[in-house]
Amino acid sequence: MKRHKDDYKETACAAWEATTTHTTIPHSEVTDVITTTTTTAQTDSKDSTPHPTTITPPHADEQYTMVTEPIRQGRIIVFDLETTGFSVEDSIIEIGAVEIVDNERTGILFQSYSPPLNAIHPCAFQAHELEPSFLAHHTAVHTVCANFVRWVGDSPLIAHNAKFDMRMLCQELRRCGLQLPGNKVFCTMQYFRQCYPGKPASLDVASDVLSVNRVLDRRVHGAMIDAEICARVYLQLCGWEAATKLRLAKARVQYLLQQQQQQQQQQQQQQQQQQQQQQQQ
Repeated sequence: MKRHKDDYKETACAAWEATTTHTTIPHSEVTDVITTTTTTAQTDSKDSTPHPTTITPPHADEQYTMVTEPIRQGRIIVFDLETTGFSVEDSIIEIGAVEIVDNERTGILFQSYSPPLNAIHPCAFQAHELEPSFLAHHTAVHTVCANFVRWVGDSPLIAHNAKFDMRMLCQELRRCGLQLPGNKVFCTMQYFRQCYPGKPASLDVASDVLSVNRVLDRRVHGAMIDAEICARVYLQLCGWEAATKLRLAKARVQYLLQQQQQQQQQQQQQQQQQQQQQQQQ
């Protein structure tokens, strides 16, 4: 069965976090996500299965801040990446992004492909199906990253499973000698889990739950397509929260009205009792 890109992302993030706390991960759980086939030197002659690539902890100088609440005012950028794989040695081969201002799409998009700097891992290729021959004649990744950072500026970034996308983006920026200027970052996947606890949180599931059009029901993943879907999910989640707050506010008003009516009824009953007592006297 074909695994979803978000599954690979989450497993890769789990492997990454485990290395930061020196946790051992079974080879069977990690191999298909973090191995690389960039060189044949990593493969033992007795075993044709590539060995897992060493994953180093994230750098402490990442210039962004994760936030847990949606950003409703100003300019934000919803983005997604396609990469050659999921390790520190893999590179970005597509960036897709959607601009939103004050919770409305502006129609301005960013999309660019890049030639791979290493071999595309089979698991990654299964998700996006981007052929090296197609990517070979596109803009170099350092130029794409420079253009993307310039276009984004200090606007907040939104992504589905932002932990993975920010790790891959920042490691590519470091290789290019670039850095983010301290952007806020919001993860739609984590927020969806808060809104709908217990449900799977892949982009496909989120779009189904929120009745989001998944752009012609794509067969494979692409950074631009997934950024489009993520933007719609984000706006729906903001609408869900607004609707929830409105529903809670209405419930609060109704509760206060009921309390007021009960108090009025009690006062009327007390007055009636007092009148009856006076009449009896």
